[in-house]
Amino acid sequence: MIGDARLKLATTPEAAYDALIVDAFSSDSIPLHLLTREAVALYASRVAPNGVLLVHISNRFMDLSPVVADAARTLGLQATLYLYQPGAGAKDRGETRSIWIMLTKSQAVQRAYLAQVRPGWTPLEPTPGFKGWTDDHADILSVLNALKQGA
Repeated sequence: MIGDARLKLATTPEAAYDALIVDAFSSDSIPLHLLTREAVALYASRVAPNGVLLVHISNRFMDLSPVVADAARTLGLQATLYLYQPGAGAKDRGETRSIWIMLTKSQAVQRAYLAQVRPGWTPLEPTPGFKGWTDDHADILSVLNALKQGA
């Protein structure tokens, strides 16, 4: 989908997709409005009941997993995280480390997808005390890796 995903998706019917991939992060710049609770609610509404929502959250400077975990908890979605670590020769093939979150509407659907993909997906639990991002509030400092590491 070319353009603002939220605006484009708002014009599509509910449950129109079996799979929806959110991958708007081409650099270290983060389009915050694509990770809010409202945005994830829109994405989830466009995924079929047995569908899957995949969110790419790789970033060198920020850990975005608490943002998506909070949205999942708030919306009653099941969340699992996968950290892809490229193996030998990966750099020659253009592969890099990436982090993905899979969201489903039920544990049964989650189990069905996990049975079909490579092992290594882990449950993603909300971070205690984390204040989720909304269209009205997004604290980017709360996800900065440097602040978490005390640097």
